[in-house]
Amino acid sequence: MLKQHALKLLVASLLTTFAPLSSLADEPSLFGTVDSSPDRALKMVENKITIATYVIYWDRLEPKQNQLDSAYIAKVKSDLQTFRDAGMKISLDPGMQYPPKWVRQLPHAMYVNQYSDAFDPTGNPGSNGLNAVFNQHIRTVQATHLANLFKLFGNDFHAFRLGWGLYGELNYPHPDHLGKKNCYWAFDPIAQGKIEGLPPSLTPCPVPGWHPGQPSDNHNHARRFVNWYLNALKDYHDWQITQTRKHYAGNIPMMMGSWGVRDGELEQLIQSDLADNGRTEIQRGFDFARYIPWRHRSGLHRLRHMAGHPRTILR
Repeated sequence: MLKQHALKLLVASLLTTFAPLSSLADEPSLFGTVDSSPDRALKMVENKITIATYVIYWDRLEPKQNQLDSAYIAKVKSDLQTFRDAGMKISLDPGMQYPPKWVRQLPHAMYVNQYSDAFDPTGNPGSNGLNAVFNQHIRTVQATHLANLFKLFGNDFHAFRLGWGLYGELNYPHPDHLGKKNCYWAFDPIAQGKIEGLPPSLTPCPVPGWHPGQPSDNHNHARRFVNWYLNALKDYHDWQITQTRKHYAGNIPMMMGSWGVRDGELEQLIQSDLADNGRTEIQRGFDFARYIPWRHRSGLHRLRHMAGHPRTILR
């Protein structure tokens, strides 16, 4: 049973070094599980698994705005102590991908695509869909949740996971939604500049009303739109780091899924005016090089691959 459970290993996705990139190969690897169970803590340690990934479910912690569930708080504290008593380190996931119902009901809370469909997470727990890139008020309630976590549970963690989109990773929702394809998620009235509410670090869509697939001179609209779209997600990426650093100075893995945009892929798609080509990387914002210019930043390291996918960045 333990071997089956350990198939969900993070497989060295949590390295604690901030040494130069050239020295990464000499650093020891730490092994852990996702969805870690406190009931198995001692057994995991016996098998050299020393990192527990623990999710604090936002919808359970704060089922009503500003009303925290005391029974759930006690459970979380007990679980965390069980891991520590067993000698495990904790990688904490803040559970942003499980927003309470009241958050999803806030004005313009969900992403909207070019078909005017708001993202619907029904039946898909962890899919999130909160419009935290373009809606400042959503960022504000996320920042409050973040502050609550550190106030309630402290900051004695091996790592604190960022990403906060689908399944806790940095992304826009999937481009296939409600039977429609090639969805880009920047068509709510705030993102399009029809009403106020953008984060102060963002500007509204530079080509309001333009839709992917529509032609323009020299593909100018496609180029301006997609760079704005990807830069907006980078802004959210940077904002998460800034907010977390107000409370926590340790390791902050930025969770990134999939393969990422390949060299030349973005320009190729621009030349088609962002028409559907069957790929999903750009619609979901997987332009990792844009967000993490790691070759220019000290203390920033690409970690090892899991099944060929870049998973985590530590700062």
